[in-house]
Formats: sequence, C-alpha cells, structure tokens
Amino acid sequence: MEVQFPDPASIMQLELIVRPDEGIYEGGTFRFRIAMNDNYPHDPPKVKCLQRVYHPNLDLDGNVSTPPIHLNPRN
Repeated sequence: MEVQFPDPASIMQLELIVRPDEGIYEGGTFRFRIAMNDNYPHDPPKVKCLQRVYHPNLDLDGNVSTPPIHLNPRN
C-alpha cells in the first residue's frame, strides 16, 4: 500500500495505491482517489477507484459505495 498527496499543500486530497498479494485481485495495482471536505469527519470521504474493475462496492464510474453504518441497529 502506498499513499500519495497530489497537492502537497492539502492533506484532504490523497491517492491510495493498493497492490493485493492474494485473492482474485492478486498482482493488480489499484489507485483510489480519496477526497475529504471541510466537514470531515462528520461527512464521510468520497472514494473513487481510478481503474475499471468489477467489485460489488464499486459503481460503473468507480465510486465506492458502502452500506450505511447504523449506530442503533434494530433487532
């Protein structure tokens, strides 16, 4: 894993490079752009995969979607 800051003046925009060493994505290199707004951590970061890859948590544009976290789960 590697983290890069395209704009060294901003720690709120970064790129994460992931190189899995096992599983179906082994050998691949995947870049993610992570953007946090001024209201972070109250607003979640926006995460986008810059490669086209099939994964159930990625839409066709590479946007990462995760199920909402419920602080008060229903039983």
